[in-house]
Amino acid sequence: MISPLRHDSNEFADRLGHIGYGVRPSERGRGVASWAVREVLTLAAGMGMTRVTAVCEVSNAASIATLERAGGEKVDCIGSVVRFRIPVL
Repeated sequence: MISPLRHDSNEFADRLGHIGYGVRPSERGRGVASWAVREVLTLAAGMGMTRVTAVCEVSNAASIATLERAGGEKVDCIGSVVRFRIPVL
Protein backbone atom coordinates (compact mmCIF):
# COMPACT_ATOMS: atom_id res chain seq x y z
CA MET A 1 0.00 0.00 0.00
CA ILE A 2 1.31 3.41 -0.91
CA SER A 3 -0.50 6.61 -0.23
CA PRO A 4 1.48 9.77 -0.98
CA LEU A 5 0.29 13.31 -0.31
CA ARG A 6 1.20 16.10 -2.71
CA HIS A 7 1.19 19.00 -0.31
CA ASP A 8 1.70 21.96 -2.59
CA SER A 9 -1.33 23.86 -3.78
CA ASN A 10 -1.07 24.64 -7.43
CA GLU A 11 -2.95 24.00 -10.64
CA PHE A 12 -1.16 20.67 -11.12
CA ALA A 13 -2.29 19.35 -7.74
CA ASP A 14 -5.82 20.71 -8.15
CA ARG A 15 -6.12 19.06 -11.56
CA LEU A 16 -4.35 15.75 -10.91
CA GLY A 17 -4.88 15.36 -7.19
CA HIS A 18 -3.16 15.65 -3.85
CA ILE A 19 -3.76 12.02 -2.89
CA GLY A 20 -2.54 8.99 -4.76
CA TYR A 21 -2.99 5.43 -3.55
CA GLY A 22 -2.90 1.90 -4.78
CA VAL A 23 -3.94 -1.31 -3.07
CA ARG A 24 -2.55 -4.66 -4.16
CA PRO A 25 -5.24 -7.12 -5.25
CA SER A 26 -4.79 -9.43 -2.25
CA GLU A 27 -5.69 -6.57 0.13
CA ARG A 28 -8.70 -5.17 -1.74
CA GLY A 29 -12.08 -5.26 -0.04
CA ARG A 30 -10.55 -5.14 3.44
CA GLY A 31 -10.81 -1.41 4.16
CA VAL A 32 -7.15 -0.70 3.43
CA ALA A 33 -7.86 2.17 1.01
CA SER A 34 -10.33 3.81 3.41
CA TRP A 35 -7.79 3.58 6.22
CA ALA A 36 -5.07 5.05 4.00
CA VAL A 37 -7.23 7.97 2.87
CA ARG A 38 -8.13 8.75 6.50
CA GLU A 39 -4.44 8.68 7.44
CA VAL A 40 -3.53 11.01 4.59
CA LEU A 41 -6.34 13.40 5.60
CA THR A 42 -4.91 13.44 9.14
CA LEU A 43 -1.48 14.24 7.71
CA ALA A 44 -2.98 16.99 5.52
CA ALA A 45 -4.73 18.50 8.55
CA GLY A 46 -1.43 18.57 10.41
CA MET A 47 0.05 20.51 7.50
CA GLY A 48 -2.74 23.10 7.67
CA MET A 49 -4.51 22.02 4.49
CA THR A 50 -8.27 22.62 4.41
CA ARG A 51 -9.08 20.35 1.47
CA VAL A 52 -7.44 17.85 -0.83
CA THR A 53 -8.18 16.77 -4.36
CA ALA A 54 -8.28 13.16 -5.53
CA VAL A 55 -8.85 11.74 -8.98
CA CYS A 56 -9.66 8.27 -10.23
CA GLU A 57 -10.93 6.52 -13.30
CA VAL A 58 -14.69 6.85 -13.82
CA SER A 59 -14.84 3.05 -14.09
CA ASN A 60 -13.19 2.50 -10.68
CA ALA A 61 -16.31 2.05 -8.54
CA ALA A 62 -14.32 0.94 -5.48
CA SER A 63 -12.15 4.06 -5.48
CA ILE A 64 -15.16 6.31 -6.06
CA ALA A 65 -16.92 4.72 -3.09
CA THR A 66 -13.79 5.13 -0.94
CA LEU A 67 -13.47 8.82 -1.78
CA GLU A 68 -17.19 9.44 -1.19
CA ARG A 69 -17.04 7.68 2.20
CA ALA A 70 -14.16 10.00 3.10
CA GLY A 71 -16.43 13.00 2.46
CA GLY A 72 -15.38 13.60 -1.12
CA GLU A 73 -17.68 15.49 -3.45
CA LYS A 74 -17.45 15.11 -7.20
CA VAL A 75 -16.12 18.27 -8.79
CA ASP A 76 -16.13 17.24 -12.41
CA CYS A 77 -15.58 14.45 -14.86
CA ILE A 78 -13.17 14.94 -17.75
CA GLY A 79 -13.01 12.06 -20.17
CA SER A 80 -12.39 8.90 -18.18
CA VAL A 81 -11.35 10.71 -14.99
CA VAL A 82 -13.52 11.94 -12.12
CA ARG A 83 -12.19 14.53 -9.68
CA PHE A 84 -13.17 14.85 -6.01
CA ARG A 85 -12.60 17.49 -3.36
CA ILE A 86 -12.37 16.20 0.18
CA PRO A 87 -12.57 18.56 3.16
CA VAL A 88 -9.85 18.11 5.75
CA LEU A 89 -11.35 18.18 9.22
